[in-house]
Amino acid sequence: MTQNEKLDLIIEKITGIDQDVNGLKQDVAELRQDMTGLKQDVSELRQDVTVLQQDVSELRQDVTVLQQDVSELKQDVTVLKQDVSELRQDVTVLQQDVSELRQDVTVLQQNVTDIKVDLQCLHADDHMILDEIVRVHGFLENHINDAQKHTA
Repeated sequence: MTQNEKLDLIIEKITGIDQDVNGLKQDVAELRQDMTGLKQDVSELRQDVTVLQQDVSELRQDVTVLQQDVSELKQDVTVLKQDVSELRQDVTVLQQDVSELRQDVTVLQQNVTDIKVDLQCLHADDHMILDEIVRVHGFLENHINDAQKHTA
């Protein structure tokens, strides 16, 4: 090989290497742009993570409050169940009282009916006694009048 051929070959290799270097420089530039975009993405994701962590913290607080509310509601339900049980017992007692009072009313109604019958009988007796008093009064007046006629 001649020197010119060797030089051409070297120039060719240098040109190839130069092209490779330029290609690599472009790749590096593209990668740097990609890195810049990725850094922005990472920054945005970190902000998102921060916001999500705050949301999680707030949600944990909400869960704690809700758990306390549930606990209080369970206690309220327990108290209400006891109240319902007591009220059912009261209703049972009141139903027994009502039943007894109804029996008392039935007895009293029978007593009233008996008293009305007795009053009607007494009323009839009163009329008979009054009639007898009127008759005796008339009889006595007649005797008094007769006695006055005989003494006069």
